[in-house]
Formats: sequence, C-alpha cells, structure tokens
Amino acid sequence: MARRIRTETVMVKSSAQMRALAADLARRLMRDKRPRSRALVIGLIGELGSGKTTFVQGFIKALRARGRVTSPTFLIVRPHPLRSPSAPYRSVYHADLYRIRSGRELAAAGIAAAAADPRHVVLIEWVDRLPKLQRTCDAEVLFVHGRSPRHRQVRITVRNRYQRFFMA
Repeated sequence: MARRIRTETVMVKSSAQMRALAADLARRLMRDKRPRSRALVIGLIGELGSGKTTFVQGFIKALRARGRVTSPTFLIVRPHPLRSPSAPYRSVYHADLYRIRSGRELAAAGIAAAAADPRHVVLIEWVDRLPKLQRTCDAEVLFVHGRSPRHRQVRITVRNRYQRFFMA
C-alpha cells in the first residue's frame, strides 16, 4: 500500500503560539475513534532550542495529562497518564533521543514497548538520530529557527490515516 503524505508549514512567532499549535493538533487527534494496531508516533526534529519541548508541552497539556512536562533528556522516556478516561489514548510518552546512539539503547529505554500499544501517543524528540525509527512515524514535525530569535518555521508532515485530523 502506498503511503499518502501531506505537509503543511506554519510560521510561529512565540512560545505561546508554539504551544497553541501543538494543542490544536492534539485536540484533532482525539477525534479519531477508529481502532489502531499500535501507538500514534510523532517524530520531532530540530536543532537545540528550536521548540521541540515547547511543542510537547502544549501537546501534552491539551490532552489533560497529569504532572509537569519537562524534557526527559536524562531519563530518555517519560510517561504522562491522561486524565480523561473517554479518550482514545490513555498515556502520552515523551522520549528524547539526544543521548541515544543505537536501536539497542532505544529498546532498553522502553520506547518500542510504548509504541506497540495502541492506547498510547509517543512523541519522540531527535527521532532523526535513528532513521529506522523515523520511518515508522505517523507524523513528523520539523522545527527551523526563523529570522528573529523567537520565530520558528514548523513543518508538519502527516502520513496516511491522520492527515484529516492534522490538517485544517
């Protein structure tokens, strides 16, 4: 089956706008009630300080996760249980692959197990460090520094079934 791909680019001028963009995408996801065979996996790509963690904060907050959202750089993976039992997803896993160098390290961190469970959303910062994992993403979000220190160009690429939920 051929993969359908759709891309949209958005200019973001502040951290608040970045969180709002992520929250909007998260809310759209909740509309999909169809059964899945695995987790929804979203890869996040960009340089240090480009807005990946800020995006994750907005995304997770919109899904009403418990607890504070911080980068899991030293933990590698941080689970965030969702408060709403009627949601199609039960948890969001936030992974940071900045320190990961191999698929073995990835497996040891538990990302593969989280990605195999259809009750989860998995957000993976630095997914481009492991191209094999990157190819399995349902969506990718690329963050590029803009002309101003606060501006970012955000390119969202969505594959197959999630296109209608991610793109307005």
